[in-house]
Amino acid sequence: MIQWVESVAKNLKKYLIIYSIVALAVGWGLGIMYAPFAKDNILIFKNLVTVFVFFMIYPMMIHLDLNVHFTFKRDLVYKILGLIRVRDYIFKNE
Repeated sequence: MIQWVESVAKNLKKYLIIYSIVALAVGWGLGIMYAPFAKDNILIFKNLVTVFVFFMIYPMMIHLDLNVHFTFKRDLVYKILGLIRVRDYIFKNE
């Protein structure tokens, strides 16, 4: 199974421009053939496009933001633990 996925990924990477052009041509052709259907269901297509764009962009946004948040949270946790140790040391010696 893993070899199959790797071969598909390698094939997609190698021929991505061809697949993209074919997908655009098929989409354009279907849009021309079924224009009345598309006009009748324009709200559905708008919602579908919004969902697909969200799932394409959101992982990239999360990847960028999570690294910053994790390092900030980790540093914050270490600072809080350090302050707790200093407080315990100060009050323990009194």
